[in-house]
Amino acid sequence: MEDGWEDSESGEEYKPDTIKLRCLAPDFEDQRCQDDGYETATSVEQWEVEDSLKRCIQVLKHTIEIDPK
Repeated sequence: MEDGWEDSESGEEYKPDTIKLRCLAPDFEDQRCQDDGYETATSVEQWEVEDSLKRCIQVLKHTIEIDPK
């Protein structure tokens, strides 16, 4: 896949122009998130996007520390 990526759980393919946020923390409960755990960036405020990106970075850092490759 040259111009997109695929969700490993659902197999759904995303294109670069489709920005979706994932609720990463299992204990993170937010009614703004849809049932599938995704919410389009156009439906959230900028600070919420920034917050989600910070969470992604924290998860990635944690993953790298646990399983350095």
